[in-house]
Amino acid sequence: MKTVGFTLTTITPMFLSGIDSRTPELRAPSIKGAMRFWWRALKAEPDIDKLRKKEDQIFGSSDEKIGRAKFSIRVSQIDKKSPSTYKNPDKYDPVGYHFYSVFMEGGRERYYSPEENRFKIILTSQDEGILKIASASLWALVYLGAIGTRARRGAGNMAIISVDDADKILDDTGLDFIPKGNNSEEVAKWIRDNCNTAKAIINKDKTTFVSEYSNLCFSRFVIGNQPFKSWKDALGAAGFKAFRDKNKSRILETPSFGFPVRHRTNNINNITVTGRVGKDSFSRRSSPIIFKIIKSGSYYYWMVLRLSGEFLPEGGVIKANNNTQKPDYSIIDEFWAELKKRGVEHILSMPDTLMTIIDKLKKDIDPQKIILFGSKARGDFHSRSDTDIAVETDKSLEELLLNGAVDIVDMNRANDELKDKIKKEGVVIYERKGEEAS
Repeated sequence: MKTVGFTLTTITPMFLSGIDSRTPELRAPSIKGAMRFWWRALKAEPDIDKLRKKEDQIFGSSDEKIGRAKFSIRVSQIDKKSPSTYKNPDKYDPVGYHFYSVFMEGGRERYYSPEENRFKIILTSQDEGILKIASASLWALVYLGAIGTRARRGAGNMAIISVDDADKILDDTGLDFIPKGNNSEEVAKWIRDNCNTAKAIINKDKTTFVSEYSNLCFSRFVIGNQPFKSWKDALGAAGFKAFRDKNKSRILETPSFGFPVRHRTNNINNITVTGRVGKDSFSRRSSPIIFKIIKSGSYYYWMVLRLSGEFLPEGGVIKANNNTQKPDYSIIDEFWAELKKRGVEHILSMPDTLMTIIDKLKKDIDPQKIILFGSKARGDFHSRSDTDIAVETDKSLEELLLNGAVDIVDMNRANDELKDKIKKEGVVIYERKGEEAS
C-alpha cells in the first residue's frame, strides 16, 4: 500500500458536529464527501451517467457491483484543543453576518473547532494514480472550498502546512500544497497555477461548458488587494454584510446568493424565500459564490470564487410567500463589481470549447479584446444556452463563421443598453497584448 500524509490547520472556525449534533468532530466521511464534490467540480463532465460511473469507481458506491473506494482516508487530531463556543454576534459584526444561520436557533452559542487547530489526513491506496487524483481533490477542497456549516461563507477554511510523501508519489505532478506569495498578485498566481495542475490530474478529456451541477468549467475569482493580520479582518473586508444591508429590501433578488432566506418583518408572519419549478418546490440552493480566506506566510487574504452551474432548472422561479419572480442574477454582478473595487479579478479556468472560439476569433478578426457575457459569464446558464461574446475589432464580422450556438456582438455597433449590459456582467477573456486575461 502507498500513502500520502497531509498536516493541516484550521484557518477559520469550523462548525462541524459529530454524532450528537453539538460536539465538534472532524470525521473521514465528511472529508471524503467534500473531496467528491471538488472532484466533480474539477472534472466538469457533461455526461452525468459517465460522471457518476467514474466517481463511484474512485470514491466507492453502495452498489455491491462497484464496492468500496479505491483509496482510504484517516483523520487524526494533533492539537487536542477543547471545543470553543462562538458567541452570538451583535448585528453590526460583519463576520457574524457570514455565519448568521449558525445562531438562528434560539440565539444559543455554537460549539466549533477553533482556528489554528492542527490535524492529519492520510490517504492510502494500492494505485498511485488514484492517490494523485485523491490528492488533487484534497487540494481543491482546501484552497477552493471548506468544511462544515457556512462553508461557502468563510467558515471551515483550512490550510496544508506539510506533506509526507515518502514514496514520492506526487513529485511528478507539479502540485504545490503550501501557499506561496508575498502579495495578492503572487497568491492569485499560485492558486491559478495549482488549480490548473489539479484539474489536469483529474480530467484529461476535452472540456466544455457544463450546467447540470456546480463546477469549474468556467470560473473566476476576486482576491483582495490588502493583506490582513487576522482572518476576521480579512473576511469582514470583503464587504458582504454592507452589501446585503444596503439591498435587504430586494427580497426576490437576494436569494440568488443561495436560499432559503428568512426575512424578519414587523408583523407576525416572517418571509421565507425558496424556489419552485412547476409543481416542484426547491427548499434549498447553495450559493454560486464561495468566500475564502487564504493564508500565505503570516498574512490573510479574502477571496471570492464564482462557480458555474444552473441555479434553478429552466422555468424555475423564486418564491416569497405568495409572490414569485424569475431569478435575477444581476445582484451578484453588482456585488462582483463592488469586490473589484477592493481586489483584482482573475480567471481560474476556461473550457477547451471556449479556448477554440478565442483562437478562431484571433485568427479571423484579430480583435483588440474578447469579452464573454450573458449566462455563460454569470455561470447560471442552462444546457441550451448560447455563448454570448463581444469583440472590439476593426474588421468586419460578416464573413465570420463559428460552430455551435455562439452569438457575436461588435462593440463598435452595439447600442448603449447592450454596452451597459456587457460592462456589468462581462469578463475579458482575451486582450491583444498576447495573453488571455489573468
